[in-house]
Amino acid sequence: MRTLAVLITALFLLVPVAGSADYSDGLHAYLQGHYEQAYKEFKALASEGDPQAQYILGSMYATGKGVLQNYVKAHAWFNIAASRGHDKAAAYREKISGKMTSEQTAKAQQLASEWSSGDTAEKKAKAPPEEKAKSRKEMITSIQKHLEELGYYEGSIDGLMGPNTSSSIREYQQEQDLQVSGNPSQALLQHLQKTVAEKPVTELPAAIPTGPWTKVLLHDAFSDGDYTSNPSWTRVSGDFHVDENHYLRSARQIPEAQQTSKKDGGQQSAVQVLGKVVKEVMDQQQGSRESAKFSEIYTQQDLGRAFALRIELKLVTDKPGQAFEVGVFTGQNRDSGYLLRYSQQDQQSLALIRYKPSGSSVIDVARQKGLLSGRTVRAITWLRYKDGTMKVLVDDEPVLSSKDRMYDAFRGVRFLNHGGEYAVAGISVFGPAGS
Repeated sequence: MRTLAVLITALFLLVPVAGSADYSDGLHAYLQGHYEQAYKEFKALASEGDPQAQYILGSMYATGKGVLQNYVKAHAWFNIAASRGHDKAAAYREKISGKMTSEQTAKAQQLASEWSSGDTAEKKAKAPPEEKAKSRKEMITSIQKHLEELGYYEGSIDGLMGPNTSSSIREYQQEQDLQVSGNPSQALLQHLQKTVAEKPVTELPAAIPTGPWTKVLLHDAFSDGDYTSNPSWTRVSGDFHVDENHYLRSARQIPEAQQTSKKDGGQQSAVQVLGKVVKEVMDQQQGSRESAKFSEIYTQQDLGRAFALRIELKLVTDKPGQAFEVGVFTGQNRDSGYLLRYSQQDQQSLALIRYKPSGSSVIDVARQKGLLSGRTVRAITWLRYKDGTMKVLVDDEPVLSSKDRMYDAFRGVRFLNHGGEYAVAGISVFGPAGS
């Protein structure tokens, strides 16, 4: 991403300056670091069909200058500029494509088509009432999620306006010196998105118990809409994308072999099922994306010996056989470390697993109904102390406690989807001072 930003910025500075006063004003504002003003100038010109301004908007969205970084919009503007003859836009459109999913590319192409035809506003004005209602509900859902992340809102993320949502909006507007109305709007949503993106991580999440955890090692709420930067996650297999509500989404069909509870009379134990799946992880370590039996994403970050890992997510599906894992690994190849595995049969279970190239062992397992049910965001907290003691909490309730001293230092975090659909709201890792 850093290389792309440097290249785009360099080419941006080399574009010929048009005769328009607005164009000169925009370029001057950009060079002075006044990116939001530059965006306003170039947006007006781009809307009039200026390919150079369209190319510059693409570069601003690609690098996050003056706007929230958004590869979908960057691709769309590069695409429009290329269609109007800009000689460099196509190359950067293709470079951006390499960082996007097929779903994001399709959305970008749709945006480019709408913006090029200039009928986006007209389409919205003529949209049937049910489409307008759906769009408003999605906007309110996003507003509620951002208000919740900033500590203003406590309640259901349902996309419906009520006294609680309106009161939270008024409180936010008042503290941000905005016009106080208590009403949702696109302008409010954009302001919230910017506030969330700029929010520093200075406090421990409420689900992290007090203790030695004072150093932020990793934090990602996916507020920038991109999992490939800040921090950078690497997709190994399967499909991952950040949706419009800033959830990292992953969906995968549940393998028939995992749907054992009703097909074999419950004869296979949870530990047997766990062993089969962990073996798949080991077998696939050298496999290709095409032959993958699970979806995986990971990020490298030195975690040291002790850590407090917190993942906030919700189960979009609720089916027998679904399973996911969050893990910490010790080597570059991710072939050893610990996994915290959630699986669902007649009961839901969480298991701590130690794995290495020669095999794996279940350290501890907890089974109970309703462990992560409800399809609401739940917080799983995984603590590991320097003496090897590990504790796992769901929300504030302890569910696992064990001790294992096999590994002393960890190099990163991974998330694996073995079946089902999940929405991850955020992942944070804290360490003791001096780690």
